[in-house]
Amino acid sequence: MKTGLLQTLCSGLGSPASQFNSSQFQSLRQNRKTTSKLELPRQQHLNNSADVPSRRKSGEIQSSVVSGQQSQRREANFAVHLNWPTALTLLRLLLLPLFLWILLANAVGPAQSSGEIRHLHWLALAVFGVMVLTDKLDGFLARRWHQETWLGAVLDALADKLLIFCSLIALSFPWIAPAGYAVPFLVVLGVYGKDLGVGLGTLVLMAAIGKVDTSPRLCGKVSTVLQLTLVAATLLAADIERLSARLAELLVRGLWWAVILAAAVAALDYILEGSRQYAAYRHRGVAGGTGRLAESMV
Repeated sequence: MKTGLLQTLCSGLGSPASQFNSSQFQSLRQNRKTTSKLELPRQQHLNNSADVPSRRKSGEIQSSVVSGQQSQRREANFAVHLNWPTALTLLRLLLLPLFLWILLANAVGPAQSSGEIRHLHWLALAVFGVMVLTDKLDGFLARRWHQETWLGAVLDALADKLLIFCSLIALSFPWIAPAGYAVPFLVVLGVYGKDLGVGLGTLVLMAAIGKVDTSPRLCGKVSTVLQLTLVAATLLAADIERLSARLAELLVRGLWWAVILAAAVAALDYILEGSRQYAAYRHRGVAGGTGRLAESMV
């Protein structure tokens, strides 16, 4: 019966039954499998093409979510930086122009001859005291509340240097400082030269070894205290002179030389510290090279 059905099919196709054997059936089956394999990648390509808009939309949503998270992290970091210690440092920076304006308003000149204007040095001294107080308070709060940040450290150092430089430069003019107590140019040069040399040395050392320890040194702290004391003593020189001219002269002039000496010692101390850090860097490099050489010889 199967042979008759096969012959009928072969006759319908116009081919002899003897030529349509089992090997041809296998060939047809193989062709169908090959056709299915060829159509499968095409179908996958069509499916992928259809999914492109949805994947693109999903990617845009994911990108917007990541962008929002990054923006929130930036806002959080900025909020952390704007803590109380940093706010006090910013207050010190904002008070500096007011302090300088009061010094200029108190200056003795053709247009400032009234006694009321001359007594503004007390107001200048009060503003100066507030700035010095915030300088000590912001560091204390940062350590106490564990809110020490890179931004706060940079702003604190900048505020300190601007306060000292601007005050000493302004009080070096005879028409601003009390008569006979203008800060000598040598004092201004010593203070400014020390900080300029330390800054340039830090940059050179950083370029040489990559990392520099800029922790405050004891000599630098003493030098800063003497400089702030000199500013306050110069503002009060006229009042101290009314009590004792000899005391005022010894105090102010003694502080001139003390500031110069302290600046020189602090500069030397920073030079020695920089040399020590460079020597330690070279020692680590030599030790590391020796260790690698020993390992290669084993």
